[in-house]
Amino acid sequence: MEKDSYNQPVQYHTNRCKIPDFFQIRQDILPKDFEQYLDCYKNRCQGQRSFRDVRRILSGLNIYLQQSNIDLHKISIEQIDSFQAYYNKNLAQSTSKLYRAYLRGFLKYLYQEGCIRKDLASLVVGPPEFARSTPPKFLRPKEVQKLFNSLDFSANRDIRTYAMIHLAYYIGLRPKEISLITFDDISYSKRHVNASRQNEITVSRDSSSSKTGGTISYCVWLR
Repeated sequence: MEKDSYNQPVQYHTNRCKIPDFFQIRQDILPKDFEQYLDCYKNRCQGQRSFRDVRRILSGLNIYLQQSNIDLHKISIEQIDSFQAYYNKNLAQSTSKLYRAYLRGFLKYLYQEGCIRKDLASLVVGPPEFARSTPPKFLRPKEVQKLFNSLDFSANRDIRTYAMIHLAYYIGLRPKEISLITFDDISYSKRHVNASRQNEITVSRDSSSSKTGGTISYCVWLR
């Protein structure tokens, strides 16, 4: 094998490959964590094609980490999202879905081996996740900001919606708890909100933020 093959571009069929040129650099040897996972995967996979695909996306991830100066052991879901957005942008939906599955497998392995502190595998989702009838289980920081920016103030009900979302996000109240709030539940001097739950247990929540205090007033007054 030639010594400088690391820097040689991979020869893909032009009609099939839409991976950005940035990732099309052959890497004969990947870092230790990558190679160990590939060894495990090769021992249990049933076909050479899937193994090549897994190696291809892990090679792309390694290039992204190197170029972005990111430590694999400290990688975040936002960085994974950024990599996917760039790597999968020209790929078919079915191919992107398959690559996400390969990426989940690698992240699950890293977590189980203690290489990363958080299991990121379940957080790797794509656009189809948000097309379902049920809402997503979590929002990323940019999605939270987009949610707040989309709120309107043209009518009382819009202000109430804004207030309720603030109460849910900043204090952690549930929809039922928010709907039961009255003036008697708010203590501005103690900066507390008393939220009653179905089991009749009262939970005190801190409302020290001036923004939160204002939304409480809106929520009760306009409800």
